[in-house]
Amino acid sequence: MRRLALLPILLAAGCAAPGEGRICTLVGAESGVQVSWEPADLAADAAGGGGGTTVRLCVRDDCTEREATARDPFGMLSVHLDDDIGPATVPVRFTATAPDGRTLLDDRTEVTLERSTPNGGECPPLVWQAALRAVPGEGLVPYRPLPHRT
Repeated sequence: MRRLALLPILLAAGCAAPGEGRICTLVGAESGVQVSWEPADLAADAAGGGGGTTVRLCVRDDCTEREATARDPFGMLSVHLDDDIGPATVPVRFTATAPDGRTLLDDRTEVTLERSTPNGGECPPLVWQAALRAVPGEGLVPYRPLPHRT
């Protein structure tokens, strides 16, 4: 029974790299820029018509897009960047286009990537990230968690 009590300690010790005393968690992360939005805010289908809104995010010349609907559990799009990019300032453009071609949101800004070490300062990975929120009538704004709705 005493051997079983020591098992968690032995397993934890095996997680550290040879010759190192620090134990690192294994949370993964990538460098990049993320834009989030409230799904109903950009959904062309909210009134029950047609397909979804095409949302597109470009960071420098790297772009990604997808269809967004009011039924999405969350609205989020990200562009991944090289992990060694550092604290660069990068141009960002976000567009939301309704199925009928109407532009619901089109905004550009620049963001400075911030250092992130999700497993602690002495553990990998070291990535560079920025987060924005797309808000109709305001455009791209710094990310703030949404208030709790009651």
